[in-house]
Amino acid sequence: MMVRLFCSGCWYFLLISNLGYTNSKRDDIHHDVDPFALVRHFAKNRHLHELSCFEKITGGDDYSFRYDPAFNILWDCFTDAVTKPWWTRFWCVQESILSPSATVVLGHWRVPWKTVKNCEINYKYHVSKCCALSCGSMPVDYTFYADLTIVSTHVDSHGNTSLIPCLSDDLDRLLRSFRYKTCQNPRDKVYGILGLVDTAVYGDLTVNYSLDIRTVYLSIMEAMLHQVSRLGDLRCLTGLGFNSAHHDLPSWVRDFEICPDLSSLHYEMMRYSLYDLYHAAGDSTAKIIILDKRFMLVRGCVVDKIEGVGEAVTSRDWSHICVILENWAELAGIDLSKDLHDGHIFESRQILFWRTLLGDIVSDDGEEAQRITREDLRSFKTWVLTMQNAIRTQVLPPTDRYLKSLVVATFGRVMFRTKHGYVGLCFPNCRLDDEIWVLQGGKVPFLLRLCGQGYQSSTGNSSQYIFLGEGYMHSFMDGEAMQGSGSCIKEVVLR
Repeated sequence: MMVRLFCSGCWYFLLISNLGYTNSKRDDIHHDVDPFALVRHFAKNRHLHELSCFEKITGGDDYSFRYDPAFNILWDCFTDAVTKPWWTRFWCVQESILSPSATVVLGHWRVPWKTVKNCEINYKYHVSKCCALSCGSMPVDYTFYADLTIVSTHVDSHGNTSLIPCLSDDLDRLLRSFRYKTCQNPRDKVYGILGLVDTAVYGDLTVNYSLDIRTVYLSIMEAMLHQVSRLGDLRCLTGLGFNSAHHDLPSWVRDFEICPDLSSLHYEMMRYSLYDLYHAAGDSTAKIIILDKRFMLVRGCVVDKIEGVGEAVTSRDWSHICVILENWAELAGIDLSKDLHDGHIFESRQILFWRTLLGDIVSDDGEEAQRITREDLRSFKTWVLTMQNAIRTQVLPPTDRYLKSLVVATFGRVMFRTKHGYVGLCFPNCRLDDEIWVLQGGKVPFLLRLCGQGYQSSTGNSSQYIFLGEGYMHSFMDGEAMQGSGSCIKEVVLR
């Protein structure tokens, strides 16, 4: 694969040469087929069902998916083009976003960046609105996660593409958005996006490759934590990469060198946006003190401990999800063969389980998300029954908002059971006796692991904890832990 960047004044051209075809996922990629045909289709604001893989259902206005060789060729050429190694380079972010205009070239095929962006905008609209049913009938094999470099640009009134303004002062979102990109120097994971950051907000951040990696990552984490009061919550402490064993990092400093796959990052970013619907710490504000470049003092209250942990969701495959649901149901004390009935679903234990599976949110690609209602629970129950029956008969049911919401809430996560009988979701790095905490300023609960050592702070001898990341635990997502005289808020030290 050979990638070159041509510059002419302020115009950038991204060239992926014909040699790129030697790295194709398949050996039978058709060189005479436009790899950007699907991009152009949606850029023209055309419907999903206008593709050759759909046929109109007799006697109705709906369309159903059918396997079509011509579409499969288009799909293979498209996915081959957009998974070339050039896209994995961290520096392609600046090459693309900072240019007022760009053209992506693959061999003798080329497409303007503006067209690629219009495709992303139109496709997102169609699959969540007019083409939702058609999209739902497509097998999961045709899932594609848009490169976040494209997602993070917009087309202005002059037809130019540039960074979305709301991102320029959100260092956290920029850093996590492009973590799946690769680079030779781990410092580039930070320095590579400083050109996209609003210097009026983060003017103190400078490029200095003489600093060790720990110092670079610690300084960028401190910069984000200093903005906690402005952003209003602890969302910068959510997501993958904490409690890393690399570079002698404190557990509360994200290891930016870690490269999550694009699907994992896709669901992390969706949860990141949905966290606005939670208020675990109520209206409290975070009070953070960083000491000795290693310890962070926070305040909060412990609500429970983990007593059991289930298996992790690692795929969108229907069969895999069904197996995990059965495992989680057993963990939660739910009998799926009996409890999927109206007379059982609204009992307390069942409510905990079913709402937890969706993170208590129904959403469609992050749009129009809302906390679920009792009627949503009834519909979700019917959907689970349909899914189970479909797996038994080897017929895939259509993808709909419940599958999307289920995967957003659970992908890359495990279900845990607590000592007080609650269930929740967290990353697989948890283990028995880890504690669930609600920290001041937190939209969601966090998992901490007691280190068994004390730390002499301003308020006395505080316990030390390892920071594991965020989680979900029903009944503690709306300020319950901080309310009433029973709440016990204390200072803890994260190391």
